[in-house]
Amino acid sequence: MQYQIKTLSEKETAVKIAEFITGPYAFEQTWAPKEKISVARAPLASVGKKNHCYWYIEDKGQIIAAVGCRENKYGSNGWEMDTDYLAVHKDYRRGWPVY
Repeated sequence: MQYQIKTLSEKETAVKIAEFITGPYAFEQTWAPKEKISVARAPLASVGKKNHCYWYIEDKGQIIAAVGCRENKYGSNGWEMDTDYLAVHKDYRRGWPVY
């Protein structure tokens, strides 16, 4: 099956991405203090910004993958993932281990 990669552009979807990334289907980890809050804020903070972007994939209205990145703190056109994560729904990983 092929999926369409979409660019985040509105707050409603940013909230869904935040819920997905910090929910039980993206990661099975112990979050560091304040990490989960910071990661949940990142998609919403990116809406309307040219130097902070998120992309996502949906299947039947459910977000199954998301990634975000932003221009580095030096403003040198380099990009980084600091509070932005790459997440794929655990049911869509095709046998890859969950960490």
